[in-house]
Amino acid sequence: MNPELLIEAIKDCTAATSPTAVSEEVLLSRGWERAKNLDAPDDSEAYKDLPLRAFGKTGGFPFLYFLTEPEKANQCQLMGKLAPEDEATVSTVLELAFAPVSADEEATAYRYGSHAIAFGRKGNGLFAVVIIDSGEK
Repeated sequence: MNPELLIEAIKDCTAATSPTAVSEEVLLSRGWERAKNLDAPDDSEAYKDLPLRAFGKTGGFPFLYFLTEPEKANQCQLMGKLAPEDEATVSTVLELAFAPVSADEEATAYRYGSHAIAFGRKGNGLFAVVIIDSGEK
């Protein structure tokens, strides 16, 4: 995936994430699809009880997931892998899209409205992003 798709995915997460929940309806309206779960199809009552919801989007987007448990319900998370040529530019692209707050070797933090965005590299191009809506700007 490239940095521009990562920015779009982060914006999708922020649009769907409130201080109390992540809206599946918003994600679906933005082109995300529920990951298939053989144990609990998304039209079953069992699906409603699953604490983890996973989504994907065609075209090279990262993996998106969130938890429905109350203490984690305000977080949308992304995981993926950047091509070697995009790894060096991702920080610049994130800084152009979001307001940088802090950085260390582990993660870089950004602000986007009431959302805090933490971007961390995991090595070999792997990354994780956590978007949290605290309700505070």
